[in-house]
Amino acid sequence: MLRSAGLSNSTFRICSSLLMTPVLLGVSRAQTTCDPLRDMHTLSICQLTLGMTPSHVLDTMKRPPDAGQEQGGDIVSGWKLAGGALLTVRFRKKQYVSALSLDFHPLLRASDLGLPTAFEDQYGSGGVDGIGLAGRNYPTTSGSQLKDNPKLKLAYRRDETQNSERVIWYREDNSAGYKQEIGFLSASRLKVGERVYQNDVATKYVTVRKPELEKFDRVMERAATSAAKQ
Repeated sequence: MLRSAGLSNSTFRICSSLLMTPVLLGVSRAQTTCDPLRDMHTLSICQLTLGMTPSHVLDTMKRPPDAGQEQGGDIVSGWKLAGGALLTVRFRKKQYVSALSLDFHPLLRASDLGLPTAFEDQYGSGGVDGIGLAGRNYPTTSGSQLKDNPKLKLAYRRDETQNSERVIWYREDNSAGYKQEIGFLSASRLKVGERVYQNDVATKYVTVRKPELEKFDRVMERAATSAAKQ
């Protein structure tokens, strides 16, 4: 089943558009220390994680966002980082981080991140705990592909967005009491071409997908209540 890119595209396109305008908050970007390549496969971006409050995010980023907009009762904020990368944070009901996204500049190579490329996937065989990638089983740790690419991250599923414009690599994590998804979006097939797009990575995201938002709200409410009692 092809996956919707709606979890990030509409939100992050708004912030990216705002960040390109000259109307910024005028705060020095040099204050923000974020290595876009650090902890690439963790459930964090620039040391930000889901569930953080706005004040915690500001403390971590060390400056206000360069752009922000209310959207459907949430606040979407964006920071332009040194080197040109764009960080977007969505605050659910203006209270807690429910989605993070980092648009890379320049684009990264899927093979450098250990993400299965189209070439690697087309001859996969065997399987990893029954997980299929792009409709096929992926090799076990003794498979030939791991010898060819020892950095390969077998935990990710590889699929396409619903409009087939981008490849999406993703995995899920249930350790927080709600389902988190970490993933990467390829470059746009329409922008960079058929032969290139699926091997270039444009975006990393961490999000709570829509079916899990009510569970996320309950976890956040319990955490707030517990903190108030201490």
